[in-house]
Amino acid sequence: MAALLSLPHLAQAASRDQYGRYHALVIGNDDYAHLPKLNTAVSDAIATAGLLRSKYDFDVTLLLNATQAQTLNFVDWLKSELTAKDRLLIYYAGHGGIDRKTDTGYWLPIDAKPDDKTNWIANESITKLLRAMAARHVIVIADSIFSGTQTRAAELAAQSGVGRDEWIRRMAKTRARTALVSGGLKPVTGTGGGGHSVFANAFLSALRDNNEVLDGQSLFQRLRGRLAVKADQTPRYGTIRRAAHEGGDFLFVPRMLAAEAEAKPAVSPVDSNKAELLFWETIKDSQDAESYQAYLEQYPTGSFAVLARVRLKKLKSSQTASLEPAIVLEPIEGMFVAVRNANVRITPNVNAEKVVTLRKGREIYVPGKVTGKNWLAVDRDGKRLGYVFSNLLQDREVFEAARNEEVAKGKQKAERQAREQAQNRESAAWKMVAASGSAAALRIYLQQYPDGANASLARFRLADLEASEGNETRKLTMRQPKPATKTANPSRFDGNWTAMLDDCGVSSFGEPISYDFDLRITSGRYHIKATANQGFIGSGETQEMSGPIVADGRIRVAVPFKAILPEDPNLEIILRPGDGRARLLFDKCRISLTAKP
Repeated sequence: MAALLSLPHLAQAASRDQYGRYHALVIGNDDYAHLPKLNTAVSDAIATAGLLRSKYDFDVTLLLNATQAQTLNFVDWLKSELTAKDRLLIYYAGHGGIDRKTDTGYWLPIDAKPDDKTNWIANESITKLLRAMAARHVIVIADSIFSGTQTRAAELAAQSGVGRDEWIRRMAKTRARTALVSGGLKPVTGTGGGGHSVFANAFLSALRDNNEVLDGQSLFQRLRGRLAVKADQTPRYGTIRRAAHEGGDFLFVPRMLAAEAEAKPAVSPVDSNKAELLFWETIKDSQDAESYQAYLEQYPTGSFAVLARVRLKKLKSSQTASLEPAIVLEPIEGMFVAVRNANVRITPNVNAEKVVTLRKGREIYVPGKVTGKNWLAVDRDGKRLGYVFSNLLQDREVFEAARNEEVAKGKQKAERQAREQAQNRESAAWKMVAASGSAAALRIYLQQYPDGANASLARFRLADLEASEGNETRKLTMRQPKPATKTANPSRFDGNWTAMLDDCGVSSFGEPISYDFDLRITSGRYHIKATANQGFIGSGETQEMSGPIVADGRIRVAVPFKAILPEDPNLEIILRPGDGRARLLFDKCRISLTAKP
């Protein structure tokens, strides 16, 4: 979260001179969540804010480690508050980025991600806000990578033909939108010593050494000279593209040159500054919060006031943390598994900052349970990672036992369902067999289900049917005449014939059908008695037909067996008395008939 160290006071008690009121939004970002952390941006911002306030009488808003929303909200707020009499300086130190396809530069707040521009701040976004501002002069000073995309190459108006004072007056009256940036399209150089970047060192030095009204171009020339000596870095200064620049320039006016200066203090500014500096030197390395509090009471707007407030806040935070009770663990020392997604907190409290989320099924080492609380401490690579609510973790052995039990239950359920399905199939088959009363059907049932629930009953019924079939067969054999000898005489073709259609004739139950024929031909007429026996049912349908032999000596007759055959086909018999053979045609499958013994 951004540290807002000083709120601006837009309504000043006393108006400034012809140069108007000065405001600054100073941003420094070090503590990035998803990008490499920086070392000097915050200290650069703090030093810049202090110098602008103390020497140039700026009302300063200081944002440290700011998000995208915080940054844009403050720029937008300033847009609504500033008037045409105001001047605004925006200072940014932090990571920068660029879209090389569009040549678009970006500021990267602390919530920016490297491959996701959702939280990036495009230069165009800042430009739109600056274009809509009523403020007469706005200057953007950016110390970041790729900051050069914010300026336009066009040169600013140069001082020529008029005196310095007249040129300053012209610049003060004319609208200006300019930018001073640390580099072009190449990454800027890092640390420059003294806890500041190379650019910040040069910028602070140029402002600190100045004692006159300093325009932006002159500041740029001084800055460029310092950087040329100390570092291989080329800053840039120019107008901001599409920001409604009208030819003016930003002016830095030291406090002592203001036309309507505030009432002079009892002691001279030089003596006051010396006293403040001496005070600061005595406490700057102190770890005592009261020392910084005393400085702020005596110098509330001093040169080091911002830094004193930062150190005071850190000391108070550390003292508050030291008052919290120590976390005592009841030892456990074992591997645990996350039973569902579990947040790891920095302290054993649901409102504490989240460190990371353990995904369901992830293993983690638990050294112990927090005494008196339902929280478990978790370690990674021998270091304390944080704390997890105990209901979200389970001992690995217990977890694996529960998982194995669940797998076993699933297997048992599947086996039970398979048995029930097999029993249902057997029950359906038995209902069909029982309805048919066929010995063949009973035999098939026993082949498929030799140990079935109805196997004993099936064997009893089959034995009874087989005994009955044996008696009936003997009776039929005694009555059945002997087959006549086949001759070449076309007027004689008497006899009993049979055909078994294992491949061509199949019933709707998938069983073969056999046919028995009693063929009698005398004096050019025929008489046919045909019986179809379906194997599964065991009994069939009998058809009898008679009629004259056709002129070509062949007999063609259709015998329908609609009750048995699957699609009611016709059974066609072709008799050729002349060659002593008979044939059967069934769905274009020709099979010879065989004389029964």
